[in-house]
Amino acid sequence: MNANFTSSRTIGIAAAGILLFVVGFGAGHFLSRGAAEETHGRPIAEDAKKELYTCGMHPNVIQEGPGICPICNMALVPVRGTAPEDGAQGRAAETIAIDPAVVRNIGVRTGEAERGPLRKTIRATGLVVEDETRVGIVNLKVEGWIERVHVDETGRTVRKGDPLLEIDSPQLATAQEEYLIALDNLRRLEGSAAPEIAQGARETFESARRRLLYWNVPEEEVARLERTREVRRAMTLRSPFTGVVASRDVFPGMRVMPGMDLYRIADLDVVWVQASVFDADLPFVSIGQKATLTLSFLPGRVFEGKVAFLAPVLDPMTRDLKVRLEFPNASGDLKPGMYADVSIESVLDEDAVLVPAEAVVRSGARDVVFLARGEGRFAPAEVLLGASGSGGVVQVLDGVLPGDRVVTSAQFLLDSESSFREAVKKMMEGKSGVFPAHGHAGRATSPAGAASLGDLPRIEGEPVRNALFVAPDGSITILCPVMKNEKTIAPGDVYSTYQGMRVYYCCPGCQADFDADPERYLAELDAALGARAQ
Repeated sequence: MNANFTSSRTIGIAAAGILLFVVGFGAGHFLSRGAAEETHGRPIAEDAKKELYTCGMHPNVIQEGPGICPICNMALVPVRGTAPEDGAQGRAAETIAIDPAVVRNIGVRTGEAERGPLRKTIRATGLVVEDETRVGIVNLKVEGWIERVHVDETGRTVRKGDPLLEIDSPQLATAQEEYLIALDNLRRLEGSAAPEIAQGARETFESARRRLLYWNVPEEEVARLERTREVRRAMTLRSPFTGVVASRDVFPGMRVMPGMDLYRIADLDVVWVQASVFDADLPFVSIGQKATLTLSFLPGRVFEGKVAFLAPVLDPMTRDLKVRLEFPNASGDLKPGMYADVSIESVLDEDAVLVPAEAVVRSGARDVVFLARGEGRFAPAEVLLGASGSGGVVQVLDGVLPGDRVVTSAQFLLDSESSFREAVKKMMEGKSGVFPAHGHAGRATSPAGAASLGDLPRIEGEPVRNALFVAPDGSITILCPVMKNEKTIAPGDVYSTYQGMRVYYCCPGCQADFDADPERYLAELDAALGARAQ
């Protein structure tokens, strides 16, 4: 009798203990969920009785009070709350609080958003070439032989009217003789009583004169011929341009024919510089813009010029645009064939909000800066960026105001902290899309006791016993029966089949614990699901 009483009393105490554990766990989870909902978007009170702790390596592990991560055995760290910043006016979603000592240790630096002109400087490598409008070719219009060459070297500077060579041409001699005959005939018949005869003599003279001029015989040579009446077979050819002899193809004794190019003379007082700019920079380049040029062997010397021409089409191979710059070159320091560094500067906006380019965290989907609020507080703010400018600045069209302090270093650590806070918030706040089977408090261990199998999602035909909700993309999130962590099922995740249903876990270590005592963990699971449904 005493033995039975003792046995019954022991069983009663054990049952009461289990009941208290289940009720206590469900109430604790409900309270923790309520606290999560109450603290969502507001700072967790510093005097809170129970503080949430998480694992830095596994943010899905969250519990009240300190402890050890069941996955990696690392010490859990406190989860700090976040709060909207007063006066942020929607520019910053939340504030991250970090110990000022940690801020100093990770080397956080800040800069100020300023208002000013947005300058864009395009730099490229240019090639110095001749100004094509200042290049001349010297050739002959008569046949002859070169008797003497006055300019016999390339690179020599000549001025307009300087003698280049002397040519012996029988055609020129014949033309001179015909000119003298026409001149004598005009003088004799100019006073003729028959007007038509005088007119014919005058036309013949003019025709002979034009022939000499067409053959590039200078006016002064024609005047000399009239004055001295001396016919010269050799004629001096003079330079029609001022510049540098770029090439020569004439030698003494050489026979020349009409149309042969003898000299190429280039005026280098103004030169062109050919450069290329990428198509992304085309909106910032226009004709007439100021350009500067520097040479590596002339440090400190800056040449000033302008944009003279933009090619109408892109180069199909390099996908860039050819730009022609024009530079004065009275000193002659810019020589064709040189490579030079050129810069084209333009002002995109006279009144722009500028922040250091290193302050922007670019994720591809959005751009974020961190606003420094002082005392270790930082607020992430999504920004709309404009163009990048010179001096390592970028234009901000929306999201930052002049005078705001922005973080310029270690912001990736702050970005990871902000992402972690967002993940914690999502875990703490209620989920949508919970299954009807989880809408009952105290769900039975047996699937037939409280919900039909049709209420649960299936994988390969088997219901998922601990399914929490299904996302719009079809992915299933479960609640681990051991650690009570949420996890989205991925292919290859471990699971156990119990009573015809699958049970998934947050990590492989939980499977062994569940298999050792499945009824206990299923009871805890139902209590946790019931608490969530309330």
